[in-house]
Amino acid sequence: MELVRTRTENPTAGIGAVTTLVVPELEAGYRWRFGMWLVGLGAGAGYAFVVSKSVVDMGAGPLTALYENNAQNTLYASVLGDIGIFF
Repeated sequence: MELVRTRTENPTAGIGAVTTLVVPELEAGYRWRFGMWLVGLGAGAGYAFVVSKSVVDMGAGPLTALYENNAQNTLYASVLGDIGIFF
């Protein structure tokens, strides 16, 4: 399960879009050990559900009401990489 929060800003228009998503997903990958170091690589896939979405006023004032955050539920994919220490 992943919780994702994004904020996209358009300074020219003076607005921002804030979206929160919940993503149930499956992940698969492999981790290699090099002495005390671990290096991992994998991929994940799931479906992103929009929990909340809004438009933020960054100086547009009353014009903010003219904009809409059009985030939608959609398929979700990710590539994963990590480096760690084994102890």
